This record gives sequence, structure tokens and C-alpha cells, in this order.
Amino acid sequence: MAKAKYQGPADRLTLYDELVASVEGIDRKGAANPYTSRNGYMTSFIDKAGEVSLRLSRADQAEFIESYDTRIPVQYGKNMPDFVVVPNDLLERQDELRPWFVRSWEFVGTLDPK
Repeated sequence: MAKAKYQGPADRLTLYDELVASVEGIDRKGAANPYTSRNGYMTSFIDKAGEVSLRLSRADQAEFIESYDTRIPVQYGKNMPDFVVVPNDLLERQDELRPWFVRSWEFVGTLDPK
């Protein structure tokens, strides 16, 4: 049986993989549904449409949404209130996005492990 493979835009997955690889100690998981996780919590993911989302604290969410005029993601018809959608153009500006990616990782590290 063939292993599941990501079905979204390859260029977006490449940018997501580059972002993940740019931070030591964080590994991408998932073949068909790529994500990162810590302590049993997803910290980021890329969906089939090529949208990347980050889990942030409430304060960081508000700042991110205001700064980048974005929104919380909707997956399978449900809001994901712990996450924010990374605008496509920001994913291309990895030096600007990386601190937010690290904030996500650090925030999840403060949560009790699942």
C-alpha cells in the first residue's frame, strides 16, 4: 500500500518545510497532513489549500491578527480558536515569520503535556 502524500500546493509545502527546518529542535511530522507538535499539542500545520496556521497565546493571536490582517483557521467546518492563519505573502518572508513560529513553539511549551 502506498504511503499517503500531501495533496496541497508543493511550493507552499516547500516554504513550510524550510520554515520548520530553520529552527533547531523542531521536526515536521505527518506525510499527508504536515504539522509540528510539542507536548502532545499541534504547534503549526499546513492544510490542503496550502494555508499555514500557528498556535499562539491569546495575546499573541490578537497582535498577529491585527498586524497581518488575518483570521483564525476553519478546518472541516470548525473554527480553530487557538490558531491563526499565516498570510501567504508572510510565509514567503521567513525572516519575519520565524519569530512568530518560535513564539508558537515556546507558548505550547508552557502548556501541561497531554
